[in-house]
Amino acid sequence: MNLKCWSILVIEDDAAINDVVCSTLKGEGYECVSAYSGTEARLLLQAEPSTYSFDLVICDLMLPGMPGEEVVAFIRAQSNVPILVISAKAEVVDRVSLLRQGVDDYLVKPFDLDELVARVEALLRRSALVNNAAKGTESYAIENATEGVANHAASNATKSATNCADETATSYMANNAIENTVNHTAKDTKKSTSINTLRNPSENAAESITNNAIENAAESAITFGEWTLDENQRRFEVRGIPIRLTRTEFDIVMALMRHPRKVFTKRELYEAAWREESFVEEKAISTHISNIRTKLKATGTDSYIETVWGIGFKLADSI
Repeated sequence: MNLKCWSILVIEDDAAINDVVCSTLKGEGYECVSAYSGTEARLLLQAEPSTYSFDLVICDLMLPGMPGEEVVAFIRAQSNVPILVISAKAEVVDRVSLLRQGVDDYLVKPFDLDELVARVEALLRRSALVNNAAKGTESYAIENATEGVANHAASNATKSATNCADETATSYMANNAIENTVNHTAKDTKKSTSINTLRNPSENAAESITNNAIENAAESAITFGEWTLDENQRRFEVRGIPIRLTRTEFDIVMALMRHPRKVFTKRELYEAAWREESFVEEKAISTHISNIRTKLKATGTDSYIETVWGIGFKLADSI
């Protein structure tokens, strides 16, 4: 079992292989996110770092939508995350080519699950060592820079203190003169102040703005059972507890909650989440629904989303 909960993206279009790989790795203490096509993998990789941050990518080569080789190139163009390729392509030329493109390891199908786990452990161990070394170098540089800044500041402070001492006497006399003038003017002004000006008109405006903000926040909130979704803040809660959803997952839940009695086809949910009419992968929607249910399982509300076989998904009639 791992002390740190590493996050692994498994890109494999064969659902059976994807499931067994994820189940095995989860049994070893890893977090796994499944992608069933290169296109879906790219969407997950393009998500905000606060949503998904992967420590390792396991990638098949023969993928629908976007070939594995292109996925590897896409990852390497923006990240040094370790990549383990699993593929039926056993030729040496294929393995050498991928390794030169930036792949960290290559496992030929069929493979032993124990070997897969061992290779994952080795890649993550190596990655951790590299990251720790980089952090050590950065800390050393920051420490030296901080020390230099502190010394410079101390020197300037000493010089400044001497100058300030000379200026204090003159400043004290000037301030007293200004204070007496201001107090005298304030007394004269107070006498001419009408009682109607005691309440600042800007206070009324501020109060109005606050009330409008409260009303708008209430209008943007949707509830269903123990779920609460705020469209403006893009916040989703169960019994007041925030549940972290990806952008796509949030949009899927929002579409369902806006129309709680509607049966959505996978195409309709795709268009709601991706805001596109071109429908690429049915598996992508099923995967996101599965991920949403997994996140909701601990709250006991994962059953709110029902599968309508042969059509799509809907919210439960009775909760």
